Amino acid sequence: MKSNKGFTLAELVIVLSLLGIVLTGIISFLGYSIDVFGDTRARTVVQDDVSNALKLIASDIRSASKPDLTIRSIMVYKGSNASDRGDRIDIYDYKDNKYSLVSYKYDDKVLYRGVKEADKLEDIIGNTGVDYSVFLKGIIYPTETDLFEDITTNPGSDRRTIRINLIAEDKEGKINKPVVITATYTSRSKGMP
Repeated sequence: MKSNKGFTLAELVIVLSLLGIVLTGIISFLGYSIDVFGDTRARTVVQDDVSNALKLIASDIRSASKPDLTIRSIMVYKGSNASDRGDRIDIYDYKDNKYSLVSYKYDDKVLYRGVKEADKLEDIIGNTGVDYSVFLKGIIYPTETDLFEDITTNPGSDRRTIRINLIAEDKEGKINKPVVITATYTSRSKGMP
């Protein structure tokens, strides 16, 4: 009598082939999970960056005040021309006996922020001499609208309602679709000095 204690070559080939198919499926599933995790993490980082940027912009808009009878508390510009929609916003304020201008402008996928303070209103009007620094990178200019929109329903009002349309992508290109956030803020109604 012969004892059959081993596997035949055919049995081993079949088992190894099935094991290879199962391992390929597991590795593919794990690779997909890692990709999804990386996309989710990158998207979360971009959303946090945009949310933090919007908090500061909202704070600036809410503190805006009309500096004199002729200038709005918030001005939106398309290029260098005042408009209701555009790529730059100037926010005026007066506190602690100083005039201040906070300006945001878009240029080549970057949103810049500049601040200037002065004792006299004339020194900040017209956005001259504002030193800008990088505020938020990876901004895509909206195609169907503009970055900043003054949607105030009463043009003579001291209160301004501003819509901000931010579309941001991550710096490493890990997310498939950019993050799109639209927010609307209203300035407080505060009198002139």
